[in-house]
Amino acid sequence: MRKGRRVIHLGREVLDKEMLDCSGSKAGKVDDLLLELRAGERPVVRAIITQHGALARLLGGPMAAMAARLRRTVLGFGDDVTPIVIDWEHVTQIDVIVHIDLERDQAGLLRSERAIWERWISHLPWARR
Repeated sequence: MRKGRRVIHLGREVLDKEMLDCSGSKAGKVDDLLLELRAGERPVVRAIITQHGALARLLGGPMAAMAARLRRTVLGFGDDVTPIVIDWEHVTQIDVIVHIDLERDQAGLLRSERAIWERWISHLPWARR
């Protein structure tokens, strides 16, 4: 193992783990990882991929189409909404959760919450922020 690098089991330690932003707020889950593959070398993690159909795209076909339809009808998003990519350099620690050094708003991780608030919850008579 090279100095400054740690070998981790991605499936167990990173995928589907909760993320916390730099202020300790929940920031979603790790849906997928972007890996760089080089011949004869171990893969290098380049980014976390999360939200907006990241998982459904892996399943493809009817599941991806259903997820896109739900994003359009429930959240009001267009087909151009893509998953959020967080560069691996923003990961500060991995324990039972994945810590990132970004605010969740700065990373774009509040798009769904805002869409749900604006489209549905804000219209309820008792809704307050």
